[in-house]
Amino acid sequence: MPSLNSLCKDDVCIKLRQIKFPQAYALFLKNLSRLINPATTLNLTIDLIWQLMPDIDEHQRLLNQNQNHSLQQQHLKIIHNLTPDIWVEIGKQELFFSATDGWGYVAIEDMIINNVEAGPIQDVLTLVFSEANAPIVILPAHVINGLCKYSNKHYLQVMTPFHASELLAKNSIILSRLTYEQKVSLLTYIILNDPDPGLVIELNLLPLANNQFITFQGKQASPIYLIDNNTDVLKLFQEKNYDKFLNPNIDRKLYDILSSENFQGMITVLLFLLYLRS
Repeated sequence: MPSLNSLCKDDVCIKLRQIKFPQAYALFLKNLSRLINPATTLNLTIDLIWQLMPDIDEHQRLLNQNQNHSLQQQHLKIIHNLTPDIWVEIGKQELFFSATDGWGYVAIEDMIINNVEAGPIQDVLTLVFSEANAPIVILPAHVINGLCKYSNKHYLQVMTPFHASELLAKNSIILSRLTYEQKVSLLTYIILNDPDPGLVIELNLLPLANNQFITFQGKQASPIYLIDNNTDVLKLFQEKNYDKFLNPNIDRKLYDILSSENFQGMITVLLFLLYLRS
């Protein structure tokens, strides 16, 4: 049998495809994943599976970096040429773990990808989707990249503000179980990524100065008064009136969008631009 060095990279790739190496590698990952339950396994983590999935951008970087090392570059080119086939096969396997009760490892046609960077917003979105029994998964960027490039794109569902809005509209009771900070995180995710008033209408996510929330309503609703982003201004009003004011302590971009003409529509809004002077 000829050695790897005596074969050109195209010959090696052809032979590896003939022996169904991409399929075998994807099945190896699937079998390995079944040894890992992220909820109970201590010595292995799901990160091992992600690390064994080809990183397209990293392989390209290594190729560019090793152009003068012929043998190493040859090996990298073989991996690079097989990467699309491997990702096609990975996309056919149930390799993606969802922490939602009753789901576990899921296929790409079932899962919803939470592609928000790690932090409070990612956490609350995962919680909300899990509470609604939606198979939400969190994937590294290189895994999302590989799936988007080479798997069946008709099946991929990457979470959007519309998904979150629709899910909350159908499962409004979930909002009653969230903390103030979690609700603000949800509102921030939806509005800063898609400032469409229609996505929050009838959702109990409008933050008031008394640290409570009310439901976003249409033009027939009573107005919520806006004030300058100065917490001292609220001292001019009795505490019982705080339920008429937009909370000035939320993210400034969020505050500006909620107080914009796009959100206020044709409602006559009383805008207080009061400043406390000594």
